[in-house]
Amino acid sequence: MNNSRNCAWKFRLGVQLALLGALAAIVAMSATIGPDAFGYIANDATAYSFVDISSTGVAVLAGADDDTALVNIGFPFFFYGQRYENLCIGSNGLLTFSGCNIAFANQDLTATRTPGDFPTIAPLWFDLTFAARGAGAVYYQALGEPGDRQFVVQWQNGYPLNGSKGITFQAILHEAGGRIRFQYQDIDAGAGVPASFGGSATVGIRDAGGNAKGRCLQWSHKVPVLRNEQAILFATSDIQGPVISGMPAPGMVLWPPDNKLKTVATVTAVDAGIGMASLNVTAASSDPQDAKVPDIVITDVGSGVEYAYTVELRAFRDAKSKDRIYTITATATDIVGNKTIATATVTVPLTKK
Repeated sequence: MNNSRNCAWKFRLGVQLALLGALAAIVAMSATIGPDAFGYIANDATAYSFVDISSTGVAVLAGADDDTALVNIGFPFFFYGQRYENLCIGSNGLLTFSGCNIAFANQDLTATRTPGDFPTIAPLWFDLTFAARGAGAVYYQALGEPGDRQFVVQWQNGYPLNGSKGITFQAILHEAGGRIRFQYQDIDAGAGVPASFGGSATVGIRDAGGNAKGRCLQWSHKVPVLRNEQAILFATSDIQGPVISGMPAPGMVLWPPDNKLKTVATVTAVDAGIGMASLNVTAASSDPQDAKVPDIVITDVGSGVEYAYTVELRAFRDAKSKDRIYTITATATDIVGNKTIATATVTVPLTKK
């Protein structure tokens, strides 16, 4: 099966779910689709927990129709293996990277190239306006602590084409694992309105060239499969962080204190899943450092060896003081954002032990 057929299959599954939903609307069905060629899967078994930022977030696009706003995410976010720190918010229910898409005419993500061919997150892409009387705005906010931050974008009370009332939904980008969560608070645009419950919208994600490369995952396209108080989670099937090797053994001691630099570790990292993004190795000393004579030297192994560093420490301590303790920290991140952190200590004791 080629990649484009793989994407199309996911769309046909969405249509089947829509038909089932129409026949048994009172049953809250759960579904899983994917993986796509990159490894993303999606399911709506995830818990719905709306993070309302309408009173705390930054408001943009109030009064807008077919407009965009370029904003900073607040942390590095990995999407289809690429690192992004900014994104473009579209009034028509889109998030894009590397450029903005103002198109109100939503497309089948699996079948054609989108305007600009930008990497795209589409929680609810269709003709939506904030210029209607009573409409709200789009809000965004970064929440949480480093390593577990979330970037929330909330389309608050936007009016669909021919809608008699506004709808509210959000997309949450998770720093940890590069997960993406769509949450639908109220997407009933009024009785008989085709846009209600995603009936006029495209829902899914795609990479640049995704329809040709199979790097797209479409939940639905112009079928009313969504419901109020529903959440859909997009995540890669790779949920394991990289493996770090070569850290100093527990209780490692440098002796004698001969004031020489000694290699204590060659730190490496590998990822068995989608692949590595970065390895960062740092070290600190419990004693003050002499800028002219470095006590810590960390060197990229180089010579075609990726994600490997040697660590050299000076075997020295103040004889009138106490043990010198070096702390080494290695942080490895894969291209979907899974992170592994390893620490170790090396001691230059005051006396031989």
